[in-house]
Amino acid sequence: MPCFGIEWALPSSIDRLTFYGLGPVEAYADRLAGATLGVWSQSAAEGLAPYAVPQECGFHPGIRWCEVTDDDGHGLRVQARGDLGVSLLPYSSYQIEEASYQWELPENNRTYLRILAGQLGVGGDDSWGSPVHSQYHIDATEPLHMDIALEII
Repeated sequence: MPCFGIEWALPSSIDRLTFYGLGPVEAYADRLAGATLGVWSQSAAEGLAPYAVPQECGFHPGIRWCEVTDDDGHGLRVQARGDLGVSLLPYSSYQIEEASYQWELPENNRTYLRILAGQLGVGGDDSWGSPVHSQYHIDATEPLHMDIALEII
């Protein structure tokens, strides 16, 4: 699924995501009805949806700030100037894309924080794979900007 942002590999001990944005469930531009604005918290493992085929998951749009921490509260705070999207998962985007089945996901000693300036909707309004509606596309001819402040906590 096309997205525009950065992905950091963090130590696996940093596996807690707390954020102010749309949650508690994953949400995408064309799937916002189940999400509510608030402060939410989840583990990286809880962000990983057990879809039959591993795929993009755990995304939260409309983020104003987030913290990724270990059990003692140490980690990183991301403050957004404008809305961002974020996910924290026990696998990288590449690892998820390469797996055809859940059991193919590798053992990992990292947690992956993704901060996105934009993400395509998911589409699939029917059971035969309908495409994403045009209003949920990202215009590749227009620049996307991320303005964030990072703080070690």
